[in-house]
Amino acid sequence: MQKDSSHLFLIPDAKDLDEYEACLTAASQAVEDDNLVFAELLFKLTIQFCEDAWGPYTCFEARVLVSLADLYSQSGRYEEAEITRLLAIKIFRGTYPIIQ
Repeated sequence: MQKDSSHLFLIPDAKDLDEYEACLTAASQAVEDDNLVFAELLFKLTIQFCEDAWGPYTCFEARVLVSLADLYSQSGRYEEAEITRLLAIKIFRGTYPIIQ
């Protein structure tokens, strides 16, 4: 399989980027407030936003996956954390199969 890392160099629309940052900030604040159930929902909604706005497996999605993996670790959900973190690493490395 040929590596395709072009998805890592996506230049997003400013409006989409602002919305992405707002979602990520809200999720991070929920973690700080120890509202982990709400934070998980917000991280998952942010992942869905990334996929809708820019397609799957972008660096933006990977960044959220790292935060979600940290939340899983904080919640004692270590297997989910490991799987989620590995997906993020694969995306960052450009080794996740990209569907054309």
